[in-house]
Amino acid sequence: MIPPTLIRRMLPIAALVLAWAGWAAAQDAAPEAASGKPQPEIRFDSLKHDFGVVEDGITLKHTFPFRNVGQATLIIHSVKAG
Repeated sequence: MIPPTLIRRMLPIAALVLAWAGWAAAQDAAPEAASGKPQPEIRFDSLKHDFGVVEDGITLKHTFPFRNVGQATLIIHSVKAG
């Protein structure tokens, strides 16, 4: 059996973890989508590319083709390499 003092100590931590998980899940949901207005939707042909073994000093380049499959204009404000 779990001692009541341990439960009292762990309860606030569990509440914070659950609150954070709910917040993180909400960040993935698009608030505009619930409005019923047409939305843009980006779709990539592929999300990864493997260059294989690369020698030092060689510059490589790859293009990720994408298209807007949504019903509104797609505007890209910024891009970050990852």
